[in-house]
Amino acid sequence: MALAQLAIKLVIKEEITMLKWCSAALVALVLPAWLAAGSVSAPDLAGLIHQGDQAYAQRFSIAADKPQEFFTAYLPLLRQGIQAYQQAVPLLGTLPVQSQAHVYDRLAQLDNELSKLLTKQAEIEPVLLAGKAAAIASMKLHPGFNEKNLVATLKFVDDVAPLSWGANNWGTWLGFHPLQGLSEVGQVQAMYQRAVAVNEGYWGGSPQNSLGSLLAGLGNLRGAKTHFERAIALDPDYLENYVVYVQYFGFSHDLFSGALTGVRQGQEQFVQDKLNFVLSTPIEPTHPLWSWIAKHEARELLDQFHKFKG
Repeated sequence: MALAQLAIKLVIKEEITMLKWCSAALVALVLPAWLAAGSVSAPDLAGLIHQGDQAYAQRFSIAADKPQEFFTAYLPLLRQGIQAYQQAVPLLGTLPVQSQAHVYDRLAQLDNELSKLLTKQAEIEPVLLAGKAAAIASMKLHPGFNEKNLVATLKFVDDVAPLSWGANNWGTWLGFHPLQGLSEVGQVQAMYQRAVAVNEGYWGGSPQNSLGSLLAGLGNLRGAKTHFERAIALDPDYLENYVVYVQYFGFSHDLFSGALTGVRQGQEQFVQDKLNFVLSTPIEPTHPLWSWIAKHEARELLDQFHKFKG
């Protein structure tokens, strides 16, 4: 869940057919055919949410030996989950706030995960914006929160999920738009800081890990290190924590593109030890997708390490 890097390119053999939507889609979704036609009864709201939950849960039963195998198996399930939750959005007003938040939070998360499995910027960007919009919609369920005064009203949001996933989606999108990032990165940072305050251990310590990524991308390596090490202390089994730590402290980066430019002096053993640990560690059952993503990223970083060291 690193923020300051561009999305890791995962090689998916299957051609991606992406559902097109934008941030406004979560406020006014394009009506599904069954609703526009008027002649077919709307799917049961509880059934739609159940479909989304089932698609989400199947990540825990996928058998795979390599990252690519898992990604290929999970991708259609990911799409199914997003589609079901999207169809539920126009009907959410009849549900308790907690149930509405569940749908928006899942959309924010699944959009972020889908962005990790796409390969083209033109496909990734609208997914990230949809994920950001879902998170904002969830945050608006908290009385007192105001998107137009986001930083000052984040204190009213006590649900860590939209804070964490929303900041991830927003921040990753800003990686494609660095000039806009200059004016908006402060809001992303505030969301991460609030996520840390609400529940720093959420999703393997991701709020701490992501805040570290943001600070590292801004050049504050000392501050970033504190957050990376705290994330690992919170959940030493969450493999992505090690990968992100290595990416920023083991390698130097181009100031503008963020691309790796070399191995930092004296960090050779650190890089090899951490990445080999990730590659040799069994898949963590609580976060299988992110364990496979971490292994994929670790292999790419280790290959880069060997290229740099020649």
